[in-house]
Amino acid sequence: ATLYAESLESTAAFSVTLPPGYIGIDAGPLPTDLAVLDAAGVDPPLGRGSLAAARWSCAASVCTYTLGVHDVLHAGTHFFASFTVNNPSTALLRSDASNRWLLSMTGTGRHTAALTVPPVPFVAVSHAGTSDFGANVAVLGKLSNHCAQPMELASSPVGGDNVTNDLFIFFQTEQSAGSGGIVIVEAPAAFDFGEPCSCSDLDA
Repeated sequence: ATLYAESLESTAAFSVTLPPGYIGIDAGPLPTDLAVLDAAGVDPPLGRGSLAAARWSCAASVCTYTLGVHDVLHAGTHFFASFTVNNPSTALLRSDASNRWLLSMTGTGRHTAALTVPPVPFVAVSHAGTSDFGANVAVLGKLSNHCAQPMELASSPVGGDNVTNDLFIFFQTEQSAGSGGIVIVEAPAAFDFGEPCSCSDLDA
């Protein structure tokens, strides 16, 4: 649909509603050298339209772009926008049914009453048979109750034998890491885990 703001009394806007837990901070144009657009074969000037940053406003989980007088967004127009958001405080899988980014439009056009289009979710398809964009993004979970417990606190003497230490690592994950998940433990430069590192599960 075409959005058109004919006069000061006209209403013409579209909104992006973020998934639950997100807070919209700001919105604006994309960097002109964004590599993902080159990879997707989107060439300027037809495929990289940008909107005036000053006409974006964000409140809670909704960011709205309001057209100025005589502004028009024609049906079929391609444009991109970037969003600055606060992520949800809990993990959100891409497969979660609530993880949907929604787009809605409202406008009067040349009429006196505004018409609002029901929200539609973003999709990962730019052309039939493709899946070159993401319909949403995942929010990674956090580690909690994390603790590193050494069994030996003595330092290694200069010029002497190194003090060998057993280090017990405890943590709790918020979500499953899935198949192939890994845990990385990185120590300060003076520590040496040896090659190969000796690691095993703790006793139950």
